[in-house]
Amino acid sequence: MIPGTHCKITPDGSNRRFYRQMRRGEFAIVMEPGESPGGIAEAESYAQIGRHLHQKGVSVPEIYEFDSKTGIITMEDLGDIHLQTIALQGLRAGDVQTIQTLYEKTIDLMITMQFEGIKGFKSTWCFDTPTYDPDFAFQREALYFINEFACDYAGIDQKQQGELTGELYRLCMSLSNFSGPVCLLHRDFQSRNILWHKDAPWLIDFQGARQGPPFYDLASLLLDPYVQLPDALINNFLEFYTESVNTKTYRRLTYGEIHKAFKTYGTIRLIQAIAAYSLLWRKKGKTHFRRYLEPAIERLLRLIECEASAFAALKTVLQHGLDKVKTQSP
Repeated sequence: MIPGTHCKITPDGSNRRFYRQMRRGEFAIVMEPGESPGGIAEAESYAQIGRHLHQKGVSVPEIYEFDSKTGIITMEDLGDIHLQTIALQGLRAGDVQTIQTLYEKTIDLMITMQFEGIKGFKSTWCFDTPTYDPDFAFQREALYFINEFACDYAGIDQKQQGELTGELYRLCMSLSNFSGPVCLLHRDFQSRNILWHKDAPWLIDFQGARQGPPFYDLASLLLDPYVQLPDALINNFLEFYTESVNTKTYRRLTYGEIHKAFKTYGTIRLIQAIAAYSLLWRKKGKTHFRRYLEPAIERLLRLIECEASAFAALKTVLQHGLDKVKTQSP
């Protein structure tokens, strides 16, 4: 443990280490990079992007210090209450008004990040890649799903793998058909990466931000397996996003455009999430991710049910994997 730090904070899927430290009479968060070769580069992205977003008025923790040699970051402590926690409480209580307020505030935060955060954003800050595009979606998300879930868990044969690869390649290449604005993409905008502090949402884990379309983050939030929002609420929030974008930015997007892109990017986002949960559960010992596989698969099956002919192989793989998750002992 870093000298002077207090309790260690357990991260979700990250291999970074987090601690609380008393700093000038208040607690701060200290983040140590992971031990992978790119750990310090990832930390540098966190610090540079975090300072940029803070300067643009996006609610993120203030970066106090960054040590470029060790990659250690000291930043503002926003507490431990995630959007997931209070959203699930609202859903269990049937409190639709609370859910509406939570997500409308969070969507406003997303729009600020997307349209203000892109202004002056430098691609050199990106430790991974500077842009989200169809090739990235195929290489880093579709193939990830094929390897970690379809082949390694669901156990598909070579013929099924070829069919699935073809379907997902066509899906990813179809992203070029959407002419939405170039925004700042967080790429993991979900309820565990939103902290609730001072009655408002604050964004964390933004080190993977890059240029990209607005629809991916929207799908990440509304189709989030951590909080299973009812379809009626998802439609309400899509309408709210459409109205807010058209009111607060220079862009004009119709609900139809957003809804169509949302479904396509949502399919890719859920594929990525399923692959990640499978890897984290089965190979990295983070067994709590197993519980999110079932809702993620079921959500994706509902999302593609009207396009059965285009996703026949994907549907078969998902159903086989779902049956296995339901019958396999934890």
